[in-house]
Amino acid sequence: EDKYIGMWDNDFAVVIRADYESLGTPSADNLVYFAEDPNDDEGWGYLDMKGNVAIKPQWYSAHQFVDGMAVVCEKRGTKEEPKYYYGIINKKGDYITEPQKNYIQSAGEDRFILEKSSGKVVLCDKNLMELGSSYDRMIEFSCGLARVYKDEKGYGYIDANGNEVVPCKYTGAASFMDD
Repeated sequence: EDKYIGMWDNDFAVVIRADYESLGTPSADNLVYFAEDPNDDEGWGYLDMKGNVAIKPQWYSAHQFVDGMAVVCEKRGTKEEPKYYYGIINKKGDYITEPQKNYIQSAGEDRFILEKSSGKVVLCDKNLMELGSSYDRMIEFSCGLARVYKDEKGYGYIDANGNEVVPCKYTGAASFMDD
């Protein structure tokens, strides 16, 4: 298989050679997730912005660094019955939060979205301590507010402490944007 994904700067100078099958977007932390073989259960890791391996491939999937932290996923179990465990790592690749069964997504503002076994989502800190109420949907922070949705009620917004600052009562809503 050909590997053809790399990264170039504004002058078309090579930053990261096109040696990868998958490459993420650079983060403010100057790390980018990559996979030489995205089908390898331990094929995802992180590169620095010179193309050097910063954190060796060891995860089933890896996500972009936000606020110095990234969500990674381990695949366990058998081929017939795989199980996925999500954890949060720091820029050295050490776990801040050990892998657990519930899906985790970065929300920005040093916060994470945790999917509970009920299917609801809740805002958490890096230790997965729940902040505020559960919602049916949640979108990452923009301009200090995260868009949330409750069935039968509608859209609203929460702050980084999980406080509902705009009640869930609107039929439509978009993320805030800086001008």
